[in-house]
Amino acid sequence: LLPRLKFSVLPNKIIRWLENFQENEIELAIDLLSVFEYIPFNEFMSRLNELLFEILKDIPVGEKIIIFPYGKVGKSGTLVTYPLTHTTTYEKRKDYILATHDLEKLDDINDYKHIIFIDDFIGSGKTFIEEFKKVQRYKNWIDNSQFKNIFLLSAVIMEEGKVAIEKAFFSRVQIHAEVRSKIFLNGKSPLTALKNVLSLKTIASKYGSGMNPANPLGFDNGQSLISFFHGTPDNTLPIIWEHNKWFAIYPRDAKI
Repeated sequence: LLPRLKFSVLPNKIIRWLENFQENEIELAIDLLSVFEYIPFNEFMSRLNELLFEILKDIPVGEKIIIFPYGKVGKSGTLVTYPLTHTTTYEKRKDYILATHDLEKLDDINDYKHIIFIDDFIGSGKTFIEEFKKVQRYKNWIDNSQFKNIFLLSAVIMEEGKVAIEKAFFSRVQIHAEVRSKIFLNGKSPLTALKNVLSLKTIASKYGSGMNPANPLGFDNGQSLISFFHGTPDNTLPIIWEHNKWFAIYPRDAKI
């Protein structure tokens, strides 16, 4: 498991997490960890670099771009800003890119022809949709600024989130992200090869119900199995990150 988890935890931490389970459930818990996706900083930065490179293929050199970490300051969107603005792809175009969280203070708004919304992880897509539609000043600002392109860049997006965003904006928002399916979705889950998807879902639901009855398989039934160097999305199974009377192997807030 250690190479699979990219040596992000010590062996004793894996053992302590496995001790949360009954003895006859340990092999199943090991199967879950065997398909768990941990994304360290260097890999996170590399993914952002590749995604930004793909976006910039569609933007002529010399046209100005805004990178916008949506959501509240200090949340996951703003955490993406630092690694993204230190990639080699960004460096090549930095004279034409502005990374800002304060759209309303831009005096030369019409000089910018493209906007890139950024985040680390997108689950159901509801946060982005609500942010875009509910906060009227953003929508008006974008509609009145004659942007050529609106992009959404995220290291990972869940399949249902991608579908929801495309449906809400009729593909006006171009999504660049690595797509993942729900971990217990038959046919698309990496667990399918192990032929024990139902047993794993039963265990995750059993313990998850005790932790969070409303969301036993992650926020909004996220069924994600992903963690980053800086923390774990609440869409990920609670048995990974919950720490109330449970030993979390990847807590929501990483101590880095």
